[in-house]
Amino acid sequence: MFTASMIVSEALDCSSFTIEDSSSYASEGQGTFVSRSLTITNYLGETIDANGVVTSSPSPIVFDFANYPTNTITIPSLKDCAYSIKLTLLSSSPQVGSVYSIQTSYSLVCRINNFAYSILQNIAANPKILNDKNLYDSLNQLYVELDNVAQGVKYSDLTSAQSAIDRANALSYFQLKKF
Repeated sequence: MFTASMIVSEALDCSSFTIEDSSSYASEGQGTFVSRSLTITNYLGETIDANGVVTSSPSPIVFDFANYPTNTITIPSLKDCAYSIKLTLLSSSPQVGSVYSIQTSYSLVCRINNFAYSILQNIAANPKILNDKNLYDSLNQLYVELDNVAQGVKYSDLTSAQSAIDRANALSYFQLKKF
């Protein structure tokens, strides 16, 4: 019995995210599949193309075995965002009980995390800034928003996850940038 699976990870430099088809092809070899594709949508339901930008075409990304022999594809990441990612495989001879698609929610929050880390580095270099109540309150709120992102993704609520990302970005830009 075949079960589709995937792993999504974000690059440490925030420039991209990688989707790996981690399915085991022991029960059905790759040669039995007619196609493999990815559909990536943002919180508005807009389709994202292989270049990481919103496209007017709702067509999935062709993720064929010939062009992606390592079963991984890297998508440029232009900003922190919440996505729904669906991997779909089309079998030439579908087997009863096999699962040929998988969908997951994922959030890109590398830029927010890097900004938070830079604040922690500033605190380590100058512990006196912790006496600033605005810094402490704003940093605490930033971590609350990151937790809100995780909760939105956990429950596949991309709108809530994206709202939390937007609030975290606003905190980063307007309240914490001075530190």
